[in-house]
Amino acid sequence: MTAAARPRAAASLPDLADGLCPTERALVGALQLARWHKASLVLERALGRPRGARLPPLDPALGTSGRRWRALADPVVRAYARLVDLAAPHRIRQPLAQARGNFGSPAGDPPADPVYCQARLTAWGAAVRAGAAPGLLVNGARDDRGTLCFAPHNLGELVPILCACVEGHPAEDALAERPLVPDFPTGGVLVAGAREVAATGRGRLRLRARLAELRHSDVTAIVATEIPFGVDHDDVILAAVALARAGALGGVRDVRDESTAAGTRLVFLGARGASPRAMTAALLAHTQLEVELEVVARAWDGARIARPALPALVAGEAARLVERARAARPNAYVRALRRAVVAELHALGAAHADARRTELRP
Repeated sequence: MTAAARPRAAASLPDLADGLCPTERALVGALQLARWHKASLVLERALGRPRGARLPPLDPALGTSGRRWRALADPVVRAYARLVDLAAPHRIRQPLAQARGNFGSPAGDPPADPVYCQARLTAWGAAVRAGAAPGLLVNGARDDRGTLCFAPHNLGELVPILCACVEGHPAEDALAERPLVPDFPTGGVLVAGAREVAATGRGRLRLRARLAELRHSDVTAIVATEIPFGVDHDDVILAAVALARAGALGGVRDVRDESTAAGTRLVFLGARGASPRAMTAALLAHTQLEVELEVVARAWDGARIARPALPALVAGEAARLVERARAARPNAYVRALRRAVVAELHALGAAHADARRTELRP
């Protein structure tokens, strides 16, 4: 890479240390832990605009459907999209920001104008900002084009692996004893690709919606309660309705959206006598209830683009945490530093870990 190309690459890729791109880091720096601020003020601080500067009107942009408004070119809209991603539990595994107001929903509703919303830093966000939490491994990261650079993981499963590496065990051995599998905030079922992505840093994760079968007399319905990560709720409904009208969904005759702010619930009603197996197969084959997420490991390490596989990423994170402890206590013995880092990791796990959301199905 040439020197001229480095700033552009640094601006488009997540940082290897915390998984944040420069815009996200600016947003996290503009948030406070215990104080609510209007989202518009957070955007002003993050973008370096004068206090009280008039933001462009965002209502037309935010009025469009889910994924499409994020692609608009205006820097304020793009920054607001990043802020929403940092705060929405259905878009990030461990939120760095806490939202008050309409920040969108898993059902595909877009967020309100930032003037009407507030945000503050979460305890996890403060730990990531201080370098005390494995932000990249837990939340994963995307580049500006939307490519998944690193998949998210479950903190409770990650902590024992990092502790083993901090204590001096090779990352390959720790991962062989406790395999680390992606865990997405929207749940779903992971059916293929995890082993290849972990070993090489590249590959395709096949993610499927969580489906259940309901029967009443001779009428069958297929219910989706979790959809794959990154899939637009409205796109699934529109595609399914069009295919059902054309008779191309294995007997599905109608689609009902029973989703709420609490979660997704899509009901696919079958015709009388329709086979639930045929309905499920058609839904997975012709809609985005089953997708392949491409993973291309890329991050900026301060001087170049790094492409680490999972063992190198885990080993590097453990080494970074030990070096952070050494900087705080330069005269401490190595064993004492390792014990301190292990204690901090266990405290993080106790405070923030939750149950696995994505089911692994071989």
